[in-house]
Amino acid sequence: MIKLTRPKLLAPASQQLKVFQNIVDVEPDYESQIKVGKKEFKKENTKTNPTFKVVRAKLLQMTNDKKRCHYCEDSVANQIEHLFPKDFFPDKCFLWKNYLFACGICNAQKNNKWAGIDPQTVAPEIYTRPKNKVGYVYVKPSLTLVSVWIDPCVEDPLDYLFMDILGGTFLFTEIPPIGVLEYEKAKYTIKWLQLNTRDELRKARETAFENYCNRLKVYKSEKANGVLTAQKRIKIKSGIKQENHPTVWKEMKRQKDSVPQLGDLFSGISEVLRW
Repeated sequence: MIKLTRPKLLAPASQQLKVFQNIVDVEPDYESQIKVGKKEFKKENTKTNPTFKVVRAKLLQMTNDKKRCHYCEDSVANQIEHLFPKDFFPDKCFLWKNYLFACGICNAQKNNKWAGIDPQTVAPEIYTRPKNKVGYVYVKPSLTLVSVWIDPCVEDPLDYLFMDILGGTFLFTEIPPIGVLEYEKAKYTIKWLQLNTRDELRKARETAFENYCNRLKVYKSEKANGVLTAQKRIKIKSGIKQENHPTVWKEMKRQKDSVPQLGDLFSGISEVLRW
């Protein structure tokens, strides 16, 4: 996960989302709002709906127009995901700032569960939708809790997560010390999205690392030999920007002084650190 920039959603799409949300908000109670919100979102969230065509285009824009999952960065993003789930936050069902683009795997992992943290005690509370004899139990999360999910449009995930390049595992660890809110956010994001337990993700990060290194080696060699044309420079830069797992690239730049291989690779081509 890397920091994303959320573009502004202009009218009429923004106005239409408010119209959709109002249908949910006018419901008399929490349970009804959840039921109507889920029903309305399913009805409106289609490929032919003009509003959601704009929403998808804007979400795609956040990853350089590449259909990359905003969470795992590996799979194709094909589902609009709610940072605050519809099952618990019907008031955010049609909120543009609550949308990310996710693959089916990540969306299924997150699904209809939510966890919040008490900022004072740093005690996580996990919410699910259990059933009893009557049906689902509609417990409303406390408004005092802070979401455990890292919002990549508001927070920089790399302030919370660290990828192990030096050890060659390409697994994530938590940066903040145990016992603070940021540590819990990092821990739950890694755990619930299975960022470390899905082996295909670890292998893909390793492959991306090799691809980034190979592109830089070509760039460095051609620059040293005086044969690096403007066209080739643009091609290599574009290739790096379009590579899967941009977090790997961000970590390569961040860890260049602690990983000898990267220190040697970036030596003499410091301009690429701005890419």
